Amino acid sequence: MNLLGLNCRGLGLDAAVGELRDLVRSYNPAVVFLSETKRKARAMEKLKWSLGFKHGVAVDCDGRSGGLALWWRDGIEVSVRPWCQYYIDAEIHFEGKNWRFTGIYGEPRTELRHRTWDVLRYLRSQDNLPWLCAGDFNEILLPEEQMGGNPRADVQMQSFRDCLADCELTDLGYKGYPFTWNNKRDGEANIQVRLDRGTAIALLS
Repeated sequence: MNLLGLNCRGLGLDAAVGELRDLVRSYNPAVVFLSETKRKARAMEKLKWSLGFKHGVAVDCDGRSGGLALWWRDGIEVSVRPWCQYYIDAEIHFEGKNWRFTGIYGEPRTELRHRTWDVLRYLRSQDNLPWLCAGDFNEILLPEEQMGGNPRADVQMQSFRDCLADCELTDLGYKGYPFTWNNKRDGEANIQVRLDRGTAIALLS
């Protein structure tokens, strides 16, 4: 099975919805995780059905930020665990195998980002299933994952690195353009950062 994770940065525009439709049509994912929808859960219900997904849950946005959704097709058994504004956590059963998926939206405020790391450590303590944890962590691991703007404080990056190490999560890497967020400003004011990634832990013995 395949899973599509997308940081929407808002689904209020036709262009954003069109991009999502194109991705679903191209990759035909069995499971879709959306972060930063900037929509209420009720608004996501109609879009879910229009894209061919009968099952799913959504988390309301908070003002003009946040908003999550997890959708899946028939034939995929998904047990959604308690969720909040930072994550949707689920156990997935497919072709005789159980594994865990957590879709993340990291706390956007630097001074409160420790909440995201605390959440991940709590989730890690719950079981030993194979675990895929992906989404917008709102943080980077290394200085080279940011281009432009003020250098990121090393203590911020180290806190993220420590969290992944404590959770035994490994960055899965990626292909394509190295940055996933762009402030879309011109010249020296332009800032680009890799805020989105996939991490995973293998089955423990």
